[in-house]
Amino acid sequence: VGSVLFLKKIKPFSTLTDEEAWNIRKICKEVYYKEGEKVFEEGTKGDAFYIMINGKVKIVKKTPQGKEETLATVKEGEFFGEIALLDEGLRSAGAVAFENASLFVVTGEDFKKVLENNDALSRKLLWVFIRTLSHRLREVDKVMADMFFTPIKKVNGSKEVK
Repeated sequence: VGSVLFLKKIKPFSTLTDEEAWNIRKICKEVYYKEGEKVFEEGTKGDAFYIMINGKVKIVKKTPQGKEETLATVKEGEFFGEIALLDEGLRSAGAVAFENASLFVVTGEDFKKVLENNDALSRKLLWVFIRTLSHRLREVDKVMADMFFTPIKKVNGSKEVK
């Protein structure tokens, strides 16, 4: 019961009925990662998404120079990894436990089975994922616009951000 209530506090699941939340909880497997442990790597097949129970996970991307940059930090009550699951593509970034973390993992196969068996649940969750992805895209657009429209001036023949 406690884990169903926890799920209903998380944005994609907050509009679910108790029965719908229980259907999701039944397919959640609880997993643990130690600080520094990889949850998944960039470029791998996305076959699951994750819901943070506690701890923190950082979403990382490798630069062309091979350096690892943190794109976001995911904390309790948030989810990640859904993009590759929804588009059946490769992971666009990696995920690493920033501190010891407990997560629910939901495989794509189990998620699809639940959605196929419940039209109302399917519509609710897909709309939430669409809103979440739209919000994330708007954030990226804002960052990109800031990068592209920041004035650059030349100092001694080299470029310097103003």
